[in-house]
Amino acid sequence: MIGWYMNPGDLNRYLSALNRLEAQTKRSVDDLPRVQATDYIHLLHANVMNQKHMSAYPAYSDWYEEWKTNMGLIGKGYWRLYDSFLNNLTVWRTLSGRAGQRQWKAGIPAGVMDKGGTSWFNLGDRKVGKPKPIAMYARTMEFGQAGHAGKRRPIFMPTKEEYKNGKFVERGEEELGRLARHWR
Repeated sequence: MIGWYMNPGDLNRYLSALNRLEAQTKRSVDDLPRVQATDYIHLLHANVMNQKHMSAYPAYSDWYEEWKTNMGLIGKGYWRLYDSFLNNLTVWRTLSGRAGQRQWKAGIPAGVMDKGGTSWFNLGDRKVGKPKPIAMYARTMEFGQAGHAGKRRPIFMPTKEEYKNGKFVERGEEELGRLARHWR
């Protein structure tokens, strides 16, 4: 017969470490994606402010450039009109399709509207023009569309790739370190 005996003190330390690890893992499931989504929004904001990833964008059409110049907006750069986009970048929780799990999203939620007057059809009067969904504008810029002369000006995907290869990995390593500390 072979037997095995564990010292009760060692067993208690082992079980305590497992409980701490389990509690931290449960916190991490929500905290890590929230922190990563927040990091992404900050990077996206900085990239728009610095015009990063925008050097290969197609030039404005003559009429749009003239409109932005007349509105005093030409020097702001791409993705910036009255900064409704930048001012409404946010992080929010939503239900995912997988078993109703909650997940964090980053960007512009559907239904958030600009203040109006952002259409070049208003011909220089900022007060003219109905508010429009900012997400619609962002989708048009990111992916282009026929009415937009098919000119894509992506910022979300290049920023996602930049984040994925940088801070995303760093945040994952930080979380692994937190988990390791709970194993003591």
